[in-house]
Amino acid sequence: MTDRLSQLREDATHEMAHPSASVVGAISALGLQPGMHVLDIGCGTGAHLQLFENWVAPDGRVVGLDLEADEIAVAADLNAGPVARGTVMVREGDLRQLPFDDGSFDVAWMSAVLHHHDKPTHALTEMARVVKPGGMVAVLDGDSDGSFPCLPWPPEFEHTLRAASLGAQREQFGGTLPYFFNGYIGRQLPGLLSDAGLIGTRMRALTHVESSPLPPHAEAALCRWFLESFDQRVRDYLAPRDRDRLKSSFTPTSPDYLPAKTGFFVARTSFLATANVPQPSGR
Repeated sequence: MTDRLSQLREDATHEMAHPSASVVGAISALGLQPGMHVLDIGCGTGAHLQLFENWVAPDGRVVGLDLEADEIAVAADLNAGPVARGTVMVREGDLRQLPFDDGSFDVAWMSAVLHHHDKPTHALTEMARVVKPGGMVAVLDGDSDGSFPCLPWPPEFEHTLRAASLGAQREQFGGTLPYFFNGYIGRQLPGLLSDAGLIGTRMRALTHVESSPLPPHAEAALCRWFLESFDQRVRDYLAPRDRDRLKSSFTPTSPDYLPAKTGFFVARTSFLATANVPQPSGR
């Protein structure tokens, strides 16, 4: 198994065993019932598929869809039991053209995916197409660069990082990112759902808090996020001393390593937006 596949499997296994409170809370808020058909778009390695299955089994079905073949392979492996039972199905496919007939599902769900789409209204319209009239489209996503973690560092430094994130977003990261990224998608969700023709939009805020001592896997994942994903986005918008401070805060060998500090915590807020596909006129 390649290093990437090993990391994907390790991360998914941990997420299945320790799902974030925001994801669990969001899925619980959907009002799912046994017998429903649910589509998880951008399911990745399928870490959340069994959470849906718990709600819709035994007669319902959950379909996980992702563009990456490697991630679908891991999802199929880690969900082998539900796949064999027929309550979970995984397949490769593209959100821009979902490989399903109109009205195939009761609920279409997307988590931490929409911020990577440069045409979010089109994505939501396509989601709505495959949902039955009266059914639900649900989106869980962040805001302000992934709902910026709140950490016990000085407010002035947090402000510096937020300002760098905003400046980078305004300039589309100088065209250096290998992917599209909208760090402020959360506040746009009600308008986007309306533009996609959906009705009855509801918004909820869900927060997941982790505090020291963090489990080793969670600690390593947090450091990777700051030193890789977040750093990649803001590196050109930070003064050298501020970038050095960011790096030393999440480098385990540094005396400034934050996760080892007493009272360290991370609070991530996600926003759940749900709306319904309208019934045909005349009903």
